[in-house]
Amino acid sequence: MIGVSSSNKSFRALARYLVEGRAEEAENRVAWIASRNLPTDDPELAARIMRATAAQNVRVKEPVYHVALSFDPGDVVDRAAMERVADRVVETLGLQEHQVLIVAHADRDHPHVHLLINRVHPETGKVWSRWQDYPAIQRVLREEEEALGLRRVPGRFTERPSSERDLTKGLADDLQTYERLVEVGRQRYNAELESAAAQARVAQLDAAAERARRALDTLKESLRAVYRDPDHALGSFLAAAGKDPAAAARQMQETPERFGDLLTADRGMGRSRTDDSAARGTARTAAAAGRDVIEAERAFRVAIAQARNGRRKETTDGSDQEPADARAAVRADLERTQVSLGKVRDEQQRLPGLHLLERTLARGLWELSPPEFNRLRLAVTGAQFSLARKLRHMAQDVALGRDGEM
Repeated sequence: MIGVSSSNKSFRALARYLVEGRAEEAENRVAWIASRNLPTDDPELAARIMRATAAQNVRVKEPVYHVALSFDPGDVVDRAAMERVADRVVETLGLQEHQVLIVAHADRDHPHVHLLINRVHPETGKVWSRWQDYPAIQRVLREEEEALGLRRVPGRFTERPSSERDLTKGLADDLQTYERLVEVGRQRYNAELESAAAQARVAQLDAAAERARRALDTLKESLRAVYRDPDHALGSFLAAAGKDPAAAARQMQETPERFGDLLTADRGMGRSRTDDSAARGTARTAAAAGRDVIEAERAFRVAIAQARNGRRKETTDGSDQEPADARAAVRADLERTQVSLGKVRDEQQRLPGLHLLERTLARGLWELSPPEFNRLRLAVTGAQFSLARKLRHMAQDVALGRDGEM
């Protein structure tokens, strides 16, 4: 069994939570309700009575005492057994004369019961002190586990398989492993982002290169219907486009002869022997293809720059790096990121699962008595001890029903 306690200010708020929980938990949440030293089992009315009782002592700031008792999912316990354990805890703490509301829940895999207790005595008005309540609760639970034949949970008041020093060292090692798991998770996330970005750059560069290739093939095909020497015309056009792309495309459309000799046809019948009108008409189509080549080449250069993450690389003669070299460099970046990601994944696989270790740590830390937990500070770093406190509180929240099952 696991038992955990806390103090609160509002009887009504805790009673309402024990009955209703969160909105999605209200249905079939409560298995049964019982009370001690109260004339009612109604949580709302019981909370009012307990609040009025606590008002006898104006100095108490947190009159609400909350104890949660959780049994193992494999434990077969009925209401009588659960009430027996609850009454033993109340009696051992010296609260048998105080007002107690017992609420059993059926919303988890494991049986568990909550005790809402008034720290203010109903007759004397004296306030019960929580000092040393933890060891008292744990002692009762160990005794009841043996008496009822329930699963034994290692704790402060049972024999442990190792010394306190070994236990502390084990927890310290687990905290260090947990820190490394968190760091490896962060590294994997960053590596996956970097790899995805590299893949996107490669895909963008390949798409831009394919577009430029198709545009150039279309231009070459168009120039065959315009020029006697289409290869020479292509070179002349590309050279002009490198200086003034818009002018080159306009010249191809209006004065295509600037780039080479046009194809002509023999007209005959005493007229001019040749006619280049068909070639000039086709040149307008070639001009459109030329514009596509210019635009595709510009997009390709932009893709190269983006693929290099904005880093411009030049050759020794001062010219831009060749596209083939740029694509090779981008693919090398992708390979590097994938290798790094593979290493991080391999390390993550060798380590225990984060959530499993988190649950194990939380329960192990919770089982430490307060002095033991404070001594843990000497064996870990400040960041690790802060993590230990967070995980210990997490286990307490689960035991009190304030969070999801661990």
